[in-house]
Amino acid sequence: MKKIRHVHADSNEWVRVHRSSAPASSGGGSDSDWWVTALGILVAVVGGIYVLIWIVEVLFPTLALIGVLCFGVK
Repeated sequence: MKKIRHVHADSNEWVRVHRSSAPASSGGGSDSDWWVTALGILVAVVGGIYVLIWIVEVLFPTLALIGVLCFGVK
């Protein structure tokens, strides 16, 4: 049987290589990056509003039309 110690050595080496290749500024945000976060939140909010409008304006009427065409109104 192979020893498990070899697997741990490989995984530790993989972690060491990836940690050393990571940029030094990763993980800690600086004060100059606040506008990136604000822009991301703004895009998410506006995108969510557009999705809600699309659901109400396009999806619901389409489903209603399909329901009327397939099942009819009695």
